[in-house]
Amino acid sequence: MIYLDNGATTKPHKEVIQLLSQAMEQSFFNPSSLHGGGLLMEKKLKWAKETFFDLLGQRGDFYFTSGGTESNNLAILGSLGAKKHIITTKAEHPSVLRVVELQKSRGYKVDYVETDKYGTVCPDSLKELLTSQTGIVSIMDTNNELGTTQDINALGNIIKSHSNAIFHVDAVASFGKRQLALSNVDVLTISAHKIHGPQGIGGIFIKPKVRIKPIFFGGSQQKKIRPGTEFTTGALAFVLAAQLAYIRMEKNFPHVQALRNKIAQLPIKNMVVNTPANALPYILNISFLGAKGQVIVNALSAQEIYTSTGAACNERSHNILKTLGHSQEVYEGAIRISFSQYNTMDEIEVVSEALTKVSNLF
Repeated sequence: MIYLDNGATTKPHKEVIQLLSQAMEQSFFNPSSLHGGGLLMEKKLKWAKETFFDLLGQRGDFYFTSGGTESNNLAILGSLGAKKHIITTKAEHPSVLRVVELQKSRGYKVDYVETDKYGTVCPDSLKELLTSQTGIVSIMDTNNELGTTQDINALGNIIKSHSNAIFHVDAVASFGKRQLALSNVDVLTISAHKIHGPQGIGGIFIKPKVRIKPIFFGGSQQKKIRPGTEFTTGALAFVLAAQLAYIRMEKNFPHVQALRNKIAQLPIKNMVVNTPANALPYILNISFLGAKGQVIVNALSAQEIYTSTGAACNERSHNILKTLGHSQEVYEGAIRISFSQYNTMDEIEVVSEALTKVSNLF
């Protein structure tokens, strides 16, 4: 089996699996309990959050969530206030787009920043949309379907120069894979299972003096911002996955880039590369003109080569290429190949041959 759907989820590191198994057996205590076991887990949770501050190079508040979707929902809904103007892009993840869309019926004005065909934000468009009534700007760091990266620092400078809006950045696709420029970011959202951690655990980082409201209600855990018994063992596994990602980041980047370039440069006449050359190399979006993306995915799957037609959360409801103005032939023939450090060039040679053979059928 050759797994190239790492944008959907990644295989957990062996070290993460080992830690998670051991922690669930030995460190299962509720961190809200007042006995010794509970107090120990409370200390471990604090240590975990401090570790994320160190990795991000920023201080503030950090809350564990169930994953990227909940984190994005909390970032948007928790930031809503008296300023009823929201700015985002049409290339965002559905956990941002759908929440923002719902606010229109509550009297909020929503504007979408212009982008190019890759989803790169136009700075002048952002500048023109900002007003004194802008409450939230939400722009992802790296597009989860195309790999397109934004100059978050430059966009943040524009936002802070023209408004007092909260700047939310969805970094689920890029955390642990590239260095993040966070000096102008107010709220950052991340997820464990994109970096070889467990599914079901994510996080939201909030800068000092930025206040958000809870969207769940119950106990007093995590300052009542995210109540409910913490998935402590998952949090510890998330921390380990994040530490390993940062340690291996510089080594992984050129390795994955070589794998991506090998496929992107295949001499297949009916293949179009939809991902820009300077994108995060972990994601490659390509189209086979005259074909259906799902047919290509199925043909590869029959050979135990696993890819996708797009983000797992979007495949039946949201086509990023269509949204960005690509032709029907391009968006219907698209597949997403997403890599990890565990993929090898030998695997990519096999995949390249398979793609060449499949493309000749159309």
